[in-house]
Amino acid sequence: MTAPNDKVLLVTGSIRGEDSTSTALARRIAERLAPEGFATRDVTRGIDMIDAAFLGATFTPPEGRTPEQAQIAAFADSLVEEVKGADTLVIALPVYNFGPSAQLKAWADHICRAGVTFRYTESGPEGLLKGRAYIAVASGGTRAGSEIDFASTWLKQVLGFIGFEIAGVIAADQQSTAPGSEKEAFALAETMDLAAA
Repeated sequence: MTAPNDKVLLVTGSIRGEDSTSTALARRIAERLAPEGFATRDVTRGIDMIDAAFLGATFTPPEGRTPEQAQIAAFADSLVEEVKGADTLVIALPVYNFGPSAQLKAWADHICRAGVTFRYTESGPEGLLKGRAYIAVASGGTRAGSEIDFASTWLKQVLGFIGFEIAGVIAADQQSTAPGSEKEAFALAETMDLAAA
């Protein structure tokens, strides 16, 4: 369990919404971590892919931004603040064609900000955030952690890069060829020692 004042943020990234295995699995982990409630961010709604306008807005000092740039930067900043405010992240990670959903990638592109969530030092990059993260992976044919899994390896890198410790990965993977994996994953989500993970 989390400490009494710990804040949990559930991030869902499946286009299947509540019908998604990764979403249901991550939600169960979040419920166990924070039985009294947690924040939720559905990244499939309202987060655009970054573009030149995004770079122009976030790379321009606040005092020099146009009204349009200020609006773009304000939304990006709100996503960063949401993550900064969380002690624990629980991320629902669907695997689409060996990688994460485009929407989850767009969220990561919004929150990975030089000088804000990470910085470069003489000894290499340093994450500026603190916390732990659980990842709930679901796939049809890709085995989690395998050489063709570019989703969970990518997400672990992203989270570690900005300073989060990976506390656990639960996978309902290869559901097309191993139908029992979903049931096993939910059983693990119920019994896993979240305090020690």
